[in-house]
Amino acid sequence: LDFGDSDKLRVGEWVIAVGSPFSANLSHTVTAGIVSAKGRGNIIQGDVYEDFIQTDAAINPGNSGGALLNSSGDLIGINTAIFTNGFDRSNKGVGFAIPSNMIKRVMSDLIDHGKVLRSWIGVQIQPIDDTAARALDVKTRSGALVADVVNKGPAEKAGVETGDVIVEFNNLKINSVDHLRNTVSSSKPNRSYDLVVIRDGRKKRLKVKLEEMPGDDVVVSSTRPNKTNELGIEVSELTRSNRRKFGISNNEDGVVVTNVQPGSPAENTGIQIGDIITRVGTKKCRTSREFQKLLKETKRKNMVMLHLKRDGAARYLTLELED
Repeated sequence: LDFGDSDKLRVGEWVIAVGSPFSANLSHTVTAGIVSAKGRGNIIQGDVYEDFIQTDAAINPGNSGGALLNSSGDLIGINTAIFTNGFDRSNKGVGFAIPSNMIKRVMSDLIDHGKVLRSWIGVQIQPIDDTAARALDVKTRSGALVADVVNKGPAEKAGVETGDVIVEFNNLKINSVDHLRNTVSSSKPNRSYDLVVIRDGRKKRLKVKLEEMPGDDVVVSSTRPNKTNELGIEVSELTRSNRRKFGISNNEDGVVVTNVQPGSPAENTGIQIGDIITRVGTKKCRTSREFQKLLKETKRKNMVMLHLKRDGAARYLTLELED
């Protein structure tokens, strides 16, 4: 079989699925359908590299690994998964295949390097909903909202800030979070690329030099929400988007509470989402990392005192921690 160009595949185009549904007795079964959609993500597991072709060609258990062909007989995908209701494992007309261009990239990396090379930009991203779009003064729902920037990562070095909306990468308009993730990961590392972000309602052009994806422990520790299990809260820096979201003026310093776990010491003490924490004990904190560090230093006494601001009023709260 010859490889086809899955990027040129069009929605509505006829495709053919080949496989062995249910058992080897049904090997070489051929079904036909159309391309229902392209670029499907968050199908199997969120926050991974998914870029599926969706098709209504009948795909059943046992078809995984079979070919998805275009009308010219070129391989444009590998059948991978189907959507089910959890009870019936048979075809529902919603099947997914890995695009041939992704297969070629992975295959080439395995042959040349013995592993899959993925580039890394160093941001934590999320979709843009209507509320975020209004708060950030952007008219589009396309792109990816930067929720956090990894310390000393490629994006931080390029000048990307939390609250930016990434709308273009390497002269390619970004449609979604999955689109940006897959586009960056498939780009070559140690090269510079043009990046366009929307900041304060205006477009800003940056140059980012991608790096090879570090180990999972580095990525997770850099992007994990700053959750404090002892207190039961999550905090974030006072970015532009957070200031707009919680109505915090520009002259306020500290970190903002973004989540409070039910039944936690923080909830029992009366801490609320949107509260500003300016000090841990008597020491100021301006970033979530500083807050985490100061909290660990205080944790030895099984008690922590926080200085909070809410609606212009300031006060100290003392929380007792469990041994």
